[in-house]
Amino acid sequence: MESLKPVHDISGIQSAYSGQDVARACPRSQQQVIYNAVDLEGFKPQSKRVGDPLRVGIIANLLPIKGHDDFIAMARTVIDRGYSCEFWVIGGDITHSGYQDYLTQLAAESGLGGRLQFLGFRHDVADLLNQLDILVSCSHNETFGRSLIEAMACGRPVVATAVGGVKEVVEDGKTGILVGPRDPGALACAVEQLLHNENLRAEMGRAGRARVEALFSTEAHVKQIMNVYESALGIKEKKRGWGRFFFAGHGRQGFVS
Repeated sequence: MESLKPVHDISGIQSAYSGQDVARACPRSQQQVIYNAVDLEGFKPQSKRVGDPLRVGIIANLLPIKGHDDFIAMARTVIDRGYSCEFWVIGGDITHSGYQDYLTQLAAESGLGGRLQFLGFRHDVADLLNQLDILVSCSHNETFGRSLIEAMACGRPVVATAVGGVKEVVEDGKTGILVGPRDPGALACAVEQLLHNENLRAEMGRAGRARVEALFSTEAHVKQIMNVYESALGIKEKKRGWGRFFFAGHGRQGFVS
């Protein structure tokens, strides 16, 4: 009996940006975006404690590509311009490369002292986000940006570098502010704009929560997956063959007949 062979591919990708690599590897593949999801019950807006200082944070593994040195330079600039706030670096040195030691030394040499804290790897990310006023992402490249949707789900405005899939997550000027990568000065200006305007922070926070509910909820994620299945089945009916699909960036693949 002649073996059955796939006649088409459908790729589920976590962002349109990540689909560029899939397109090069599988030029005939049909792509459908399946965005990462966030638990809207676990990540929801909570009021900060009364009397807490303004806080700006970054949540990312301690890797050079995440741009922590730009975050530290931004923090120094913001403080030099007279803003009284704290800066939190949340994330661990997962490769045990000593990069945290480098960043700690850089912060000390920048004179940040107790104004910048390294909190390490944490499991209480939602609680920490609700103690921040602004989340910053300084990545030099980013396929998606999970910390961004978690911050937006908590009603926090974001400042992020306009790289990779980040441009699909953050609506510039509405849910946050996008700047160019490797530009601490631009990061500082964007952070200052939000620190200076509580109403703008609240407005962007509300818009961010609404965007997450529409695009990055569990319900939206399931619907996007179902769209892939339905497309595969629809094509199968037309071509009467086997269809193959896979989820780029999700580590799953399967066959539908």
